[in-house]
Amino acid sequence: MRIGIILNQYPVPSETFIESFLEHLNGHELTVFARLTHKSYQKNNWRFKPYLNRVPKNAQLFQYIKTFLSIFLFFNRFIILKKKGIPLKQLIADAGIWTIPSLDVLHFPFANNAFGREHYAEVLGAKMTLSFRGSDLNVYPVYHQRSYAGVWPYVHKVHCNSQELATKLNEHNIPFSIPVDVITPALRKELNHATPRSPLPGNLGTAQNPLVIMSLGRLHWVKDYPLGLRITAELKKKGVYVQLHILGDGPEREQLMFLRHELGLQTEVHLKGRVSATDIEAYFCKAHVYLQTSLAEGFSNACMEAQAFGLPCVVPPISGMRACVLHGKTGMVVDDRKEASFVNAIKHIIENSGQFDPVEISNRIKSEFSLSIQQNAWLNFFNTLVLNS
Repeated sequence: MRIGIILNQYPVPSETFIESFLEHLNGHELTVFARLTHKSYQKNNWRFKPYLNRVPKNAQLFQYIKTFLSIFLFFNRFIILKKKGIPLKQLIADAGIWTIPSLDVLHFPFANNAFGREHYAEVLGAKMTLSFRGSDLNVYPVYHQRSYAGVWPYVHKVHCNSQELATKLNEHNIPFSIPVDVITPALRKELNHATPRSPLPGNLGTAQNPLVIMSLGRLHWVKDYPLGLRITAELKKKGVYVQLHILGDGPEREQLMFLRHELGLQTEVHLKGRVSATDIEAYFCKAHVYLQTSLAEGFSNACMEAQAFGLPCVVPPISGMRACVLHGKTGMVVDDRKEASFVNAIKHIIENSGQFDPVEISNRIKSEFSLSIQQNAWLNFFNTLVLNS
């Protein structure tokens, strides 16, 4: 099967879910369309065709020239797409996509990348498929006020990484005729052998053994880290000795620094910035609780990885969380966004640490979210699409 994958940029090492997804398709003829940012990470069995909307580095210049010249070989497609109303600038920028001879499937791992490209699959004689992640439904529409209504007529199948996102597609008027498969993320292979942390100590939250809470992710408004700081302040008021470590960087850093000062949490809250994968794993091992405060998610990979190390998670009931976290066994799902409710959930874990066995937490996430399960689901996603055509 010939499958084309369209990404905004070439997958960087931190985008582990994209790396896994592409590796699942190794048995097919795979072409990745992306801006080239880290050529050294390109897999040998991926055919690579770049966009033309970035000045190439020396080694890629020939590829860009070749792609540009191929416009003349497929001038009939150019005319068809131009009549569809696609701007000339975009047609030139995306020439690497629509000038490939043919494909069976054209897939967008981020559905919002399909805007303006909904006609490409048709001229390639391919089926068009989309993946909806949290950003596609929770963030992108907020910033761009765009509707997927104009894309639906050209879509043959849709993937969502949680059942909640699949349900939310109804708000965007997805036709009943488009099949939707839910395929959750999988634990990256490097963590299959993660060693679960030690059981939580009995004197947790005391001066001798402060409670260490960890949060991970970009400092972005959708993560709602201010809630995490207010939860920390409430724990402190209740006499719990606590340390909150936030790993990640982003546009909300200054706001968090100000709020930390306002709440008097200079010694309790630590903004660690961007850290390496090795350092993240070290924090998973020394933390006692993983805290997720997001307003919305597709499916939290960080929460899943925390559990691989046996870390109990305290999370809101947003998309994917009830599947990722078993309430009362691998963590606590908090039904409202009040600080007091999160504090009570964290105190429940401290006071009932025997309910949250690190080995059981780790084993459950490794078995139910394995790469082999995900790979079979993805192969079925594409195989049934082509076989039923």
